[in-house]
Amino acid sequence: MSDAQVALVNMPFSFSKYPSIQLGTLSALLKSQGIAVDCHHLNVRFAHKIGVPLYELICEKRALFGEWLFSYLLFRDNPKRADYHRVFKPVFEQIAQQSGQPIGYFEEMAAKIAPQFLTWALTAIDWGRYKLVGFTSTFDQNVASLTMAKLIKDLYPEVIVVFGGANYDGEMGLEYFRAFPFIDHVVVGEGEVAFPALAHQVLAGRSTECPPGVAFRKDGPTMMTITICWLNWARRPRASIGFSCTKAPAAVGGAKNIIAHSAGSMPKA
Repeated sequence: MSDAQVALVNMPFSFSKYPSIQLGTLSALLKSQGIAVDCHHLNVRFAHKIGVPLYELICEKRALFGEWLFSYLLFRDNPKRADYHRVFKPVFEQIAQQSGQPIGYFEEMAAKIAPQFLTWALTAIDWGRYKLVGFTSTFDQNVASLTMAKLIKDLYPEVIVVFGGANYDGEMGLEYFRAFPFIDHVVVGEGEVAFPALAHQVLAGRSTECPPGVAFRKDGPTMMTITICWLNWARRPRASIGFSCTKAPAAVGGAKNIIAHSAGSMPKA
């Protein structure tokens, strides 16, 4: 068994035929700095579960079809989830025709196959032995990643959950961070510097500190303080912007106030 205390996770529906640049890059950087890491390519596992040709076909689909397939556990009570089949009926008809599978099979995938896969992933891997679990999210792998993260956090609340990737860049990352309290940190923007620095701090037990480029909570669940630094490759001065965000009383949604103050000028490209 590996002695790694950091895990990186690539969820469906990331292409199974292409390796993950994110996991490859970050794992190499961590190892070069003396941090052991396990990479879990759960996208490949699910591809083999439903069949690689069908999996790759779903990866090509848009209209958030892949997101809907993994939405049951996290959004089963949301009425909009039940409306998806009606609103995007042409998407179902098209993928049924292209795959040779009946529409009912995809309904079964959403209600049974995907939740069962997540349950298997939760029990087959000893997530409790990690101090930090990082998820990369691009395109239609966001809901699967969020659901897997919540399952891990519910069972192992001491595990630090981190998100990054294209789906968490800029305002999107800050809003996901606000909406889902089981996320401990979001790496906003490029992670080659910020994520290894965060891993060092988590492994050293310095939970009160946070490197530039990483979102973190401060003063309880209703307050976020985010510090973001832009580093440009020309070695120009870097700028920081801090955000204080107070969340509305509702668990998710509602109005929020964002106060931003600049600690320097934004470097020009």
